[in-house]
Amino acid sequence: MRKIIIVLASVFILASCSDMKPIETRSTNNLNGGKVVTVDVLFDFDGIRMYRFYDDGHYVYFAKVLNGARTTWQQSKGKTTRYVSVETVGD
Repeated sequence: MRKIIIVLASVFILASCSDMKPIETRSTNNLNGGKVVTVDVLFDFDGIRMYRFYDDGHYVYFAKVLNGARTTWQQSKGKTTRYVSVETVGD
């Protein structure tokens, strides 16, 4: 769990400093109301694969772990910005 938090924090720091180039880009089909969503694979590290996609004017980052996944996104309201993180458990 701690490793995931460290990786996610590193991604946000790197993403804010530069435009991270994906190692792979995939497109979905017929999701999001028939729109094609482009999903970037940013990196693989120690059993964690980091993805991102663009939604509603912001990048959404998604980390896939061996036995589960965690997604994190940014919510802005006025001058306040908060990061929301949701974890799912695998089979």
